[in-house]
This record gives sequence, structure tokens and C-alpha cells, in this order.
Amino acid sequence: MKLIKPKILFISPCTPDIKGTGWQQRSFSFLNAYLNFMDVDLWFTPSNNESSSEASKKLITTCNSVVTFKKGTLNYIKNATFRMRVQQADFIHTFRTFIGFEHKAILWDFDELPRRLVKISSKNIEERINVPEIYLQMRRRSKVAYSSSFIEKDLSLGKVFEIPNVYDIDIISQRNPDKNTLLFVGNMDFQPNIDAICWFTTEVLPILPKSIKLRVVGRSPQSIETRNRLSKLAIHNNLEFIFDVADCNPYYETALVALAPIFSGGGTKLKILEAFANHCPVISTSKGIEGLHVSHENEVIIANTKNEFKEAILKVNVISKLLSDKAYQYLVKHHSQQIVKERIQQIISQEII
Repeated sequence: MKLIKPKILFISPCTPDIKGTGWQQRSFSFLNAYLNFMDVDLWFTPSNNESSSEASKKLITTCNSVVTFKKGTLNYIKNATFRMRVQQADFIHTFRTFIGFEHKAILWDFDELPRRLVKISSKNIEERINVPEIYLQMRRRSKVAYSSSFIEKDLSLGKVFEIPNVYDIDIISQRNPDKNTLLFVGNMDFQPNIDAICWFTTEVLPILPKSIKLRVVGRSPQSIETRNRLSKLAIHNNLEFIFDVADCNPYYETALVALAPIFSGGGTKLKILEAFANHCPVISTSKGIEGLHVSHENEVIIANTKNEFKEAILKVNVISKLLSDKAYQYLVKHHSQQIVKERIQQIISQEII
């Protein structure tokens, strides 16, 4: 006798894709977990990156049904097919998407919360969580709310469950580091990444030995303003931009260390988990490791000033093996797909069933 699984309608603003952007990887992680114990009807807005079309083909074979929609067109009142799926579903999972209808079991993954800058004094500006009214409305509709880390919470949202971001723990890394190559990986349309590169290039690179170069790998900037800003940095001979690569892993293999000079933004920085998976040591600001249970000179080296970064870069080779081994152990223990599946099942059984 075939076991009848609960039905879940999964709504995503991007293509769930284990090899895609941070959003896509998180969407895939939840989808993959639900597929273990539910029948999934997937509705998503296709992403434009190269791997998304291949990912879409695979999703058709794993989900009960797959429907794509354009951003901003998902309408419960006007779309009869969507309305029917909502009515048939035992659960609705919505990722970074606000929905305007009621359902008995909405599972809302807001991932991370917006921030705003607050002026504390004439010389001190602090970044604080800001919860807009639409988040409060969505929380009232939701049976369960998920976030990506323990820092993504606010009393106004009530009970929030932490579901960590994940990364592939089975990468075979052929580490052959160049002692003069530093690596930064990130989407160069994301303001905290742009600010990080500008700060590091102007403040830290000039005080490092001239033999050291910084390699920036990631998605190319779309805005003309950002392109112009980065092109001004390109005058540095020891700075290299490599955009829109299919796989970042080879760049971790040849890097002495991965950098995260991040001073703003929320959520768990996927670039750090990616470095952990590739057994590449990490130097990060305190802000960069927010949401991760890691500490200085255990899994990472923490640096918050230009001189601290310089000191860390010059000594990292001595403790790189220790750092990368502990970091990988942390990744397996706290950020694997198995953990996500187990935690979601436990939450649903405790809070709903």
C-alpha cells in the first residue's frame, strides 16, 4: 500500500539550485528537505544565471508539478490554477515572498531581516534590524517562521526557528595554495561586497608586500555606477577581477586565504561556508561571521582593522591547516543538508502536526 504524503505548495522568487546564488541554494535546501516526506508542487520565478535552466529540468522530475511565474504576477484572486493549488495544499512554504491570503499552515522563510543605519552620535553610526509592517503582517499569517541564523530575530516577530544555510560538504578540494594570492568571492551587485572590496583595496592592499595580489571572483555588476566604481580600483596591478565563472572551487584551491572584510548586511555569509567546504582558511571581520558559531583562531581569524588584516594575512600560512580542518568540521556539524531536513521535520511535527 502506497503511503500518502502531505502536499506542500512551495513558492520561491528564484530557481532552487544547489549550484546557484545564495538565495537559490537556500531555496533548494528547503525544497530538497521537503521532498523527503512531502509531495511538492513548486511555483517559482526563474533566475537568469547559467545553471538555472539545467536546474529547472531536474526539478520537473523530482516535484509533483512545476510552474514558473514572472515576478509580481502571482495573484491568488485572478489565477484559478494557483488558487486551486493553495486550497489543495496541506502546507505552504514561501521563501522571501509575501502572500496576501490565509492558509492553515503557512511556513514562511524570511531568511534575513532588513537593516537601517541609526546615528548614535556625531561620529558613531550603528546598523540595526528594521522590521517593516509587511513582515509583521506576514508573521501573523504564518504558522511557522524560519530565519537563516540566530541573529535574524526580533521580538516583534515572536517565535522564529533557525534553519542554517548549507553548503556541499562533499567537495573534493585539491589544495595547492599560492602564498601570494588572496581571494574574495561575492556578488558585485551587493552593496556590502562592493564596500568590502573598495575598503580592502584602498586600506589594506597598499600596506601589504607588493608580491601579494587580490583576486575577486563573482557575479559581474549590472549597474553602470558600480562598474565605474570598480574600474577605478582596477588601476592597482595587484587586483584582478574574474566575473561570472561556472565554478568558484578552483579559485579556492589556489588561494592562500579567503577574505570577508564585511562591515554591513545581514544573514549568514555563504562565501564563508563555501571556503570552509573547500578547506580554504578564512580571515573575516566580526560582522562577516555574524550568525556563525565560530571563534578567533579556531575556525577563522577575525580582523577588523587594516593592521589586523595585514597581521593575519602574514601569519595565516602558519595555522592554515588547523583553521581549515576545524572549519570543515564545523561545517559538517552545523550546515549540512541532513541537519536541515531533520530540523524542518522536527519543527513541523512539534508546531503543526
